[in-house]
Amino acid sequence: MDLAPWALNLPGLWQAWRMDFSLTARQAAFRQKVQEFAANELEPAAGAQDRNGRFPLGLVDELARLGLMGTFVPEEHGGPGEDYVSYVAALEELSKAWASLGAIVSVQNSMVCYPILRFGDESQQRKFLPRLARDKHIGCYAFAEPSAGSDAGGIQTTADRTPALDHTTTAHDPEQED
Repeated sequence: MDLAPWALNLPGLWQAWRMDFSLTARQAAFRQKVQEFAANELEPAAGAQDRNGRFPLGLVDELARLGLMGTFVPEEHGGPGEDYVSYVAALEELSKAWASLGAIVSVQNSMVCYPILRFGDESQQRKFLPRLARDKHIGCYAFAEPSAGSDAGGIQTTADRTPALDHTTTAHDPEQED
């Protein structure tokens, strides 16, 4: 395909046109692993799980084992150390099979692990990232309240560190009771 003559004068356009967007062997292998897991384990149950509205706590161990709960967390902090392209490729495969689970994995990686990697100090990274990437620790964030809706800039809620709030809460799954 020929580019218009004016397009050749735009900085970077010619180079972008020639970029190779192929996955590396490592990225493709990671994507394939997630694709197989999604097809075999998730697709058959996704619809029923969405209809019952329960958090799939039993899958968190398996997701962590596959490297999905902290995909780009470096190995020295307990993660698999994959790159962001691998993360997005895996998230795409996961979300094709079960979009709700894809959202859970996306929040864990993008809204929880990434800010700790980017803005946390070394002690915070050592404390939290291994738990998030390989253990049953699930991060979360709050983005709505009655007076602000989903306008994060309008949220007025604040938090103060008190002994009552200074602990880890464990998720409870009633289906796991004896």
